[in-house]
Amino acid sequence: ADFLTACKQATRTINKTDATSLWEHFGTVADLAKASQDELALCPGLGEKKVPLLHDALHKPFSSRTTRNRQKKKQKQEEEEKKQQLLEEEKEEHQFQGETSVVYLNLGDGDFTYSLDLARYLAMHQNDKQQSLLVATGIDTLEELTSKYKDTPFILENLKKQQEKSSSLTISIQHGVNAVVPLNDSLEPVEHK
Repeated sequence: ADFLTACKQATRTINKTDATSLWEHFGTVADLAKASQDELALCPGLGEKKVPLLHDALHKPFSSRTTRNRQKKKQKQEEEEKKQQLLEEEKEEHQFQGETSVVYLNLGDGDFTYSLDLARYLAMHQNDKQQSLLVATGIDTLEELTSKYKDTPFILENLKKQQEKSSSLTISIQHGVNAVVPLNDSLEPVEHK
């Protein structure tokens, strides 16, 4: 009875006839647990489907809900640590050499004219000790922006020129950014042609 119970707990595909065959072949649960797939296949009645199921059930560690939850929690923690590490690396990439730094985040600048005006102001009024990063975002993709606003190429080119004029100003233009979702993975300046 104990042997039959152990077999049925191992896998639901094992019936009473299979358990009897396994008992006659192995004699103990310990010997059954040590058996390879080839050894299990020697028992009459166990076919191609039952052998791997029984073998896996006997050799895989039991996973309780608590263990699964711990594994999920550990995986989530590792993912968070990885995200944090990527953020730290990105911060290091954008760290400035000057004494102070300022980040300007401009969300939803339709045609980027406000960002251009801000960039012009910053380029004229900055000193080398204060580094600035201007992140200009718009909800439209570059293609949508270009089709909506005829001055888009001129505005984007002038934003690029403002960055070139000032050694203390970095400009990152992000297209297709919805203000309710995170920015793109990178704050690298976008090349415009």
